[in-house]
Amino acid sequence: MSRVRATTALNLLEQAGAVVTDEDGLLHRTDIDAGAAIKEAVDHAEGRREVIVSRVERMRLYAETTDCRRRLLLGYFGERHPQACGHCDTCDDGTATDVEAPAGDGDADAGRAVVHPKFGDGVVMAEEDDRITVFFHEYGYRDLATDAVREHDLLRPAKP
Repeated sequence: MSRVRATTALNLLEQAGAVVTDEDGLLHRTDIDAGAAIKEAVDHAEGRREVIVSRVERMRLYAETTDCRRRLLLGYFGERHPQACGHCDTCDDGTATDVEAPAGDGDADAGRAVVHPKFGDGVVMAEEDDRITVFFHEYGYRDLATDAVREHDLLRPAKP
């Protein structure tokens, strides 16, 4: 096993609570069952992989968009901007257009901490008429259909 793989495995086992590092930097095994620790480490690695994949998907979306790139970036960070910037390549090409601002305060939910029954804790990044983009700590970015969220009460406010 290479050093990198061994270090990665040890870090995952430490996060799973199977090993601890003392003040001298030495690793010590804990009393946690090895099978349970390995399952926890694998689950953690898969969760981290999902977050990375969702971020790569967001970058692919940015690269392939015909919408205003500024608006897409602002949405990534939880801000809504209905007007096209007029300065990016898609605005220059004429493919980006202004969008209708939502009724009321359309950004009221951006930045709000929520809990989903499957994905767990998350933060609302953007809300549009047909979808809500949420960053889930364990699963990365997810676009949820607004109708499904409302119909099945999928997003509840996180408890402080």
